[in-house]
Amino acid sequence: MGLQRSLGPLDKRKKVKRCQACARRRIKVSQETPTSTTEADRSLKCTGGMPCEYCTRTHKECRPQSQLPLAAVFVSQTSESIAPMDYGTLQVRPMDMDIESRCLDCFIMFAGQNQFTSQFQSVGIDLLPVTQRSPSLRYAAIAIGALDASRRGSARSHQEEKSLLTIAFNAYSKSINALQRVLTTGDVALQDDVLWSTFLLGLFELISNSSGDGWAKHMLYGAGRLLQLAGPNRPVSSLRWRFWELFRGLEALRAILYGEHTMLSQNIWVTFQQDLSASKSGSWDPMESILALMIHTSEFSKRFFDLLGGVSESYRATDGSIDDLGIQGLEIQTAIYEWHTEALGRLADLDGDSQFQLALAYYHGLLLFLSSNYRYYPHWDAKPAPVLSQAEADGHVNAILHLAEQILDTSNIPGVMLFFPLRVAGSQALYAPQRSNILGLLGQVHRKGFMVSDQIYADLVGLWEYQKSIYHS
Repeated sequence: MGLQRSLGPLDKRKKVKRCQACARRRIKVSQETPTSTTEADRSLKCTGGMPCEYCTRTHKECRPQSQLPLAAVFVSQTSESIAPMDYGTLQVRPMDMDIESRCLDCFIMFAGQNQFTSQFQSVGIDLLPVTQRSPSLRYAAIAIGALDASRRGSARSHQEEKSLLTIAFNAYSKSINALQRVLTTGDVALQDDVLWSTFLLGLFELISNSSGDGWAKHMLYGAGRLLQLAGPNRPVSSLRWRFWELFRGLEALRAILYGEHTMLSQNIWVTFQQDLSASKSGSWDPMESILALMIHTSEFSKRFFDLLGGVSESYRATDGSIDDLGIQGLEIQTAIYEWHTEALGRLADLDGDSQFQLALAYYHGLLLFLSSNYRYYPHWDAKPAPVLSQAEADGHVNAILHLAEQILDTSNIPGVMLFFPLRVAGSQALYAPQRSNILGLLGQVHRKGFMVSDQIYADLVGLWEYQKSIYHS
């Protein structure tokens, strides 16, 4: 069933279509003008247009994707009422209370089965009263519940599965429209329902779109901007407190996966988090502290490549600022090792906790990520830098795979929380069993409903093909 949804109110996306060849190979659509000249980078992106760059370069016939007979095109609504819509052969009636209640129940179940944070499982129930007064939040919850129900035993027939899919995308569009109206009135940055609506719209992208770009834009242009508008004020409600905890974890992942700056590295937000941590009981939180290291490492990585890009290769050997990057990297590596020492000292209290296992996966991923930055450049072959040996890298890859298997098999932590360690492990995995295991884990994430795992899968396969071509050249 082909369904086209309207773009989000905050994500600034443009509609770009892939051709048949790029769609079959799952080549990512790039909305930016390609600047890389490497075969690996060009093979993983599609610039759109007819003919596209990929088909021109590979001498393929560039054909548009075929249009499926059933498509839903959403338009803005001028009222809260939903008029009957005719999508091809499928007549969709207004959602009556039975269907709406059922979809909300499915959303609550979905939230309970996806523990993004230690406090997330009851979010669905706690948001339910808010959905009664917030159309944007209600429709976003309905969209997630209907989409999840369409993929499970909740759909009693193929026709009902199609109907639930239509309801899901219809509700997504209505949530967007309702949110757009709210954003034009009042001080929305302080409204809990606006924050949660933005997150749920991004979450819908994670379970319906393989690119991941929609989720990233909702996080950056939606939730992030709303929080910055409100400022680092102490959360005054339980929902806002839990939203901050959720946002911090997902925003840290977005920044390190996309190689972008994050508001979380700004001094006002670092201080804000430190004050929140100090106000707690005083117990050491492994997830909170590893996220702080992830944010710091991600921001350092961005500065690392920006500085290297500004110094020509012939001058790097004599540029003291380049050598300083090695020392700074070693300091970060030391901080990461100290986190692990602290964790081992508390193992008796933390062992078996799924959030602690996730924090351990981040620990191994950070060491691989930091080392890989330096291994790209021969400058540090004889300079002090946090470069791991191949044996050490293999050990961290295997540790990530072991932890990821445990987390997916025994906990309710959604697989998207493992994308960073799995992606960096894949970039360092040299052996077929490791790579096969990684692809199997990503497939498991896909089967649990998160379509965005397809993009990580395609990126890694493309990277391995490139590494193979370099090895044999």
